[in-house]
Amino acid sequence: MSDGLTAEQLGELEPGHPVTIETAVTGRRPSLATGTVVRTEPTAVIVAVPGRGGRGTYIERYSRRAGIRVGRGTRAQLVDVSSDGRAVRDLDKQRTSHVDVLYRAWSRHRGDADLLRQLHAAIEELLQKATPAS
Repeated sequence: MSDGLTAEQLGELEPGHPVTIETAVTGRRPSLATGTVVRTEPTAVIVAVPGRGGRGTYIERYSRRAGIRVGRGTRAQLVDVSSDGRAVRDLDKQRTSHVDVLYRAWSRHRGDADLLRQLHAAIEELLQKATPAS
């Protein structure tokens, strides 16, 4: 697993801050996901994590002391990936994969205006997230 967030970094988290979550996967490289802090408590950080394929949002609780997920399931931890180039590339790929899927669907059916609208909306959403608010 990558380096977890330090106690100082965990203490600085506030609602709205983006976080990266590393989940241990048996027999494979750990998977990375992004989430958003929705609430902080004295002993925990509450994070909203989008489900795979846009299937809902999961609310997860992480220890404020170590940044490790509290509860059942596989081990997960809030991590700092800023110095890990491969992890940053993996996250970028995850963020844009739905655009790739929509583009491939539209390219097979170029006359489908609804698919084109979905592709345009997905690209617009990515651009809004990538462009700082002015």
